[in-house]
Amino acid sequence: MRPITKKIVIIGPDHFSINQKQISFTDTPWSLSDSQIPYDRSFDSSGITGNDRLLKNDHTIYNLLPDLKKFFPRATLVPILIGQKLSPSDLEPLYQKINNYCHFDCLLIASVDFSHYLPASLAEVHDAFTLSALQSLNLNKILSSEVDSPQSLYLVSRFAKDKKLSFSISNHTNSGVILKNPDIETTTHFFASFSKKFISLEKPPVSTKLELPFSIDRSRNLNTLGDRFFYGVDDISTVSNSNNFAVTVTKSENTTTQAFFPLLKVGDTVSFIRGDAKTALIKNYFDSIIDPSVTKDHFWGTLTYESKN
Repeated sequence: MRPITKKIVIIGPDHFSINQKQISFTDTPWSLSDSQIPYDRSFDSSGITGNDRLLKNDHTIYNLLPDLKKFFPRATLVPILIGQKLSPSDLEPLYQKINNYCHFDCLLIASVDFSHYLPASLAEVHDAFTLSALQSLNLNKILSSEVDSPQSLYLVSRFAKDKKLSFSISNHTNSGVILKNPDIETTTHFFASFSKKFISLEKPPVSTKLELPFSIDRSRNLNTLGDRFFYGVDDISTVSNSNNFAVTVTKSENTTTQAFFPLLKVGDTVSFIRGDAKTALIKNYFDSIIDPSVTKDHFWGTLTYESKN
């Protein structure tokens, strides 16, 4: 529990603006059912676009407010929405403002959804990439993560790195796993924090990759596979296979997990095969593997091996 919290800064993605190269805020109070949360006018908002309507209608901010008011009833609020086409250099003035403003009595929050729109097992490899980046405070990897706002994660991670804070995770959710459905489009979340710790344990590195069965034109498959299919891992390569599986590989210190996604190619258009057809293709392939050391999960389409050092 934080001993003193007088100020709260929430940063997160601007979901609805056409202009995704802007930073926006509002300096008006937030009205809840039985109270208000005031804006802190000591924050330097020069150079940031004021847009009350945009902020008040974006769930990035308002979804968090009842809980924040409950646990920090006397804190003020600085809400900020960040466009999703901003570079690190574009973010530098905002970072300096936050760094000058946010001290021991300040709570800095990144309100960010993680993997979106992908099958649950594919979202898992993207989350492994992002988690590894957050644990190591690798700012370049964080900017390549498959999340709603890499820019927001970059800002809080840079702040944590400068303050010598350590990352810890309390929960990780995946809507496809919760609903026990390997085919639906998922949304994932991490519930995590950065804080000072006397002992910081080095996390073993995790590597992630996506192997494609053939070359795929990204620009022609934004409405089928989706743009998020094409990033969020350490490496993407083409590795031909007769089953036309896209395969993700997540390698940790102790295990290697492969997840298989049958693809249908018609001309330049590629889509996921789902349902019974997918299940049959995965079963046929998995049944051909004779290796007592591998753990097969037909439902999620994964093979797990003990890593060989």
